[in-house]
Amino acid sequence: MLTVQVLLSCMYQQDCSIIEHSNLSKIPTLVINQMDVFKEEKKFISEYLLWINTPTRGLSVSRNLAIKNSEADICLLADDDEIFEENLVQKISSAYDEYPQADIILFNVNNFPIKFGDKVRPLKKWEILKANSIRITFRLKKIQDKVCFDTLLGSGTENGGGEENKFLLDCWKQGFKIYFVPVSIATLNKQSSSSWFYTFDENYFYTRGKATRYILGFWYACIYGIYFLVTKYSQYRKNCSIYKAILFLFKGIVKGIKKTNVYYRKIN
Repeated sequence: MLTVQVLLSCMYQQDCSIIEHSNLSKIPTLVINQMDVFKEEKKFISEYLLWINTPTRGLSVSRNLAIKNSEADICLLADDDEIFEENLVQKISSAYDEYPQADIILFNVNNFPIKFGDKVRPLKKWEILKANSIRITFRLKKIQDKVCFDTLLGSGTENGGGEENKFLLDCWKQGFKIYFVPVSIATLNKQSSSSWFYTFDENYFYTRGKATRYILGFWYACIYGIYFLVTKYSQYRKNCSIYKAILFLFKGIVKGIKKTNVYYRKIN
C-alpha cells in the first residue's frame, strides 16, 4: 500500500488542536506552522505527526517547505479549514493503485462549489485553471526537484492567489498526467475563517488580474479574465459591481507582477 501524507499549511497555531479538529489524529500529517519564531523548529509529535514551526511567510513558501520535508509516496495539500474523511488514506492510495498512469490526482471536497463531473478522466489544460489546492494530490518523487510552488504567487504576497494553478500548469508542461477522481476526501468547514481569502472586493480583482497575466500572458489573461467575470458573477455581485470588477481586474492585467521577493520574512 502506498504511503500517504497530508501536507497541512497553517499560521500561528499554539498547540496541536488543529489536528483533532481536522480529523487527522490517525492520519500521517506534516504541518507547516508559520509563526513568530527565530528559527525553524522541527519535531515529531507522534508516529503520525511531524510538526514544523517556521518564521517564513507565504503560502507557496509553506507548500514548498512541506514538499521538501516529506518522504511519503503520495502527498495531499491541505489548509486549516477542512475536515477529512476517516478512510482518507485508503481512498487516495486506492485511486493511485487503480490509475497507475496518474502523476497527480484531484479529488472532490464537499461544500466546495467547483465540480469536475462524476467520471474519472484526465483533466485538460484549461480545466486545471479551475482547480483549488485542497483537492490536489501528487506522487512526491515526480514533483521533488522538478516542480515547486511559485513564491511570487499566493497568500503572503502582494500578487493574489493562483499558485496552485501555476503549479499544475508547470506540471502539465513537464508532461505529468493530471487526473480527476470523483471521490470525496474532505468537507470544507464553512464556520472556519480562511487565512487565504477574505472577500470579492476591488483588491481581489486587481491582484487576480496581476496573477492571471503572470500565469497565462497578456492576451490569454484578457480572454480568461472575461470568462471569469461572467461565470463568477453570481458569487461576487453582492460585494462588487460588474463595472468595478472589470475595471480592477484589467488594471491588474495591465500592471502585471513585479518579480521581486517581498514575502519571505524572518523575525529579526
